Amino acid sequence: MAWPDGTYPTSMADYIYNLVFLILTYGIPMLIMIVCYSLMGKELWGSRSIGEHTERQLESMKSKKKVVRMFIIIVTIFAICWLPYHLFFVYAYHNNQVTSTSYVQQMYLAFYWLAMSNAMVNPLIYYWMNGRFRVYFQEIICYCCLRVWKAHNKGAGDKVPGILSRRNSQSDFARTKSCEKIPLNCQVPQSRLILLSSYFH
Repeated sequence: MAWPDGTYPTSMADYIYNLVFLILTYGIPMLIMIVCYSLMGKELWGSRSIGEHTERQLESMKSKKKVVRMFIIIVTIFAICWLPYHLFFVYAYHNNQVTSTSYVQQMYLAFYWLAMSNAMVNPLIYYWMNGRFRVYFQEIICYCCLRVWKAHNKGAGDKVPGILSRRNSQSDFARTKSCEKIPLNCQVPQSRLILLSSYFH
């Protein structure tokens, strides 16, 4: 997508686009997460039981505080992963020389993959800090491994033990497989196209 007032990185329209993109995809989500997680964290951390604390109550309070810490880690990692990617384009407008350096493509791709890695890190955080997520995840892995094993061994039983079998998971998996990919026709800003094309050519 070419801008009417020039090319990347000197185009003011491209600079405004990057600022709006920064606000909409980073600033507003960060603000919403901080507000929502703060309210949930205050409710969880501040909840106290009346009277003498039993062992079960102490365990429940410990679990709630662990959830609050998980919220903090999720927000922090989101901020760390996405901030360099967004600031790169804003900085390139103020310092045009950075786009002509020999390492600009490697730097851009490093920021890009750091941002994309946020989607991979979140499940790892849930697995590490949430026991219920860990149990369900292990059941899904066992279920998938069992289906592969049954595909190679036709004589095996059809009944699948565990939570997934009780919740009609086979129909859920069938609905997931039946979903078709929807093609997206969108234009990529010139600044991102230039960086990617110059790296691969």
